[in-house]
Amino acid sequence: MSFNKKIIYRILVFIRICFFLAVCFVLAAGVILCVDYLRRVMEASYRSSRHWDVSVSADSFVESAAPLQNPDRGTYLIYGFAITDQDVNYHTLVADKFKNDRSNTLAMIQINLRNYNTGEISQKGLENISGLFDALRSVTGKRLLVRFLYDWDGKNLETEPESLDIILSHIRQLEPILRDNRDQIFIMQGLFLGNWGEMNGSKFLNNDYYKLLAQALSSATDGRTFLSVRMPAQWRAITGLADFGADSLAAHPYAGRLGLYNDGIMGNEGDYGTYGTKSRAQSGDFSLWNREEELAFQNRLCSYVPNGGEVIIDNAVNDFENALPTLRQMHITYFNEDYDRKVFEKWARTVISDGSVYDGMDGYTYIKRHLGYRLLIGSADMAYHVEDDSMTFRVNMRNTGFAPLYGSKEGRLILHHTADNSYYIYPFEENITELSRTGSGTEGFSLQLRLPLSKLPSGSYTASFQLWDNDTDSQLQLAIDTPLTATGYQLGSFTVAENTESSEYPELPHLPFDLDSRIEQLLRPPFGEPTNKLWQWLDRLYPQK
Repeated sequence: MSFNKKIIYRILVFIRICFFLAVCFVLAAGVILCVDYLRRVMEASYRSSRHWDVSVSADSFVESAAPLQNPDRGTYLIYGFAITDQDVNYHTLVADKFKNDRSNTLAMIQINLRNYNTGEISQKGLENISGLFDALRSVTGKRLLVRFLYDWDGKNLETEPESLDIILSHIRQLEPILRDNRDQIFIMQGLFLGNWGEMNGSKFLNNDYYKLLAQALSSATDGRTFLSVRMPAQWRAITGLADFGADSLAAHPYAGRLGLYNDGIMGNEGDYGTYGTKSRAQSGDFSLWNREEELAFQNRLCSYVPNGGEVIIDNAVNDFENALPTLRQMHITYFNEDYDRKVFEKWARTVISDGSVYDGMDGYTYIKRHLGYRLLIGSADMAYHVEDDSMTFRVNMRNTGFAPLYGSKEGRLILHHTADNSYYIYPFEENITELSRTGSGTEGFSLQLRLPLSKLPSGSYTASFQLWDNDTDSQLQLAIDTPLTATGYQLGSFTVAENTESSEYPELPHLPFDLDSRIEQLLRPPFGEPTNKLWQWLDRLYPQK
């Protein structure tokens, strides 16, 4: 064999050896990683058996048909206050007006500014408005639907300001009061326009004015306060959105908190001027659509923002069998307790018979119980994981109300150590407000939390679920028979006991050879030998033919 061929041959042999060594290296690395993983799993298992002896007992849950005293939902009554420069004892006035309103958690406050329709609100007028809110807070404790207006008699054109600038000035003047009372204002209704504040019978009823007023009111209120307008068409014109999703609502300056109020709910096919007769294709994106399309629009929109108002005029549209799916499709959160009592009496003559916990209940009570959100726990699971000394807590929930949660809410796991009476609070990571939009009816959603037991001392615990409302700084009631306590609803109990049978780790099993030395031998070719000895080694391994 010539010298060049010999060199080429040896190079090829060398490449084969390198490839062989590389394969061996990869296999050896894989073996090392597998052994290391198995060792860590076994160590965790031994550590668990040494430290923990965990027993778990989960509770069961039964749906309840009982009324729930939760904020930001239900029926309301209207209370009107005309603002003047006179001294008023608002605590006495509010206490007298609300003396028979014990069961509602909502109230509508109509504040009439007609005495200031020619200019700014006086300093005394602003002090009276502030005093009114102080009295409402201390006397009622209710969440408020607030509507500023200039008319109570259906003669708004005679009493509203001549200039839009005066209304805009009033909004700017009210900003400090509205922000100071954010915690008790659920919704700002309307844009200071129209007969009874219902955005009709005004000289400022056009889209350009709507936008100016909505922008001003948005700037004057806290970002957590909901706003609302009378019609879906007005909402579309103000926001410029006919099609939307969660991202586009969040990106808009205030569309994500601009809801609807409808004081003509089911009064006729058009909800008394709320809807039109033409389709979207015929009338355009920013005009009135027909009933079917407007209801579908509200179904989407009011998954994100609240909707409510007044049910009026007994007619076939609001017969119980028609009203129930309509209220659910509109996601109605609240309506006036006084309007319309004839309709409510008609609903009350219907008896529920659907095989549920509501069997035998009258239709009006059934509808009241389902206004807004109504969440329940279907089941709860607690499981111990020996491989990493942790526990998983899962709460399976449903929302049977007409509407989802709105605003800032969170689910919490609260553990109570019974021996030393200490509490451990862990929020669930899932956004329960978002989940409540899809977990309605028979569908549901789950909250899950995995907790390392290293965070807890040994002992006996009760585990509870708490639905917390950050907007009102209070916990919310669920539609289950389980008693509500200061820590929420008990999910079950578990005990974490220290196992003292062994104080040392048991000896871990070993491989039948020294893995490290074998790999070292495998990966140690004679690269440090002189060149002629390397070739001799290769020749012995692969003799030439």
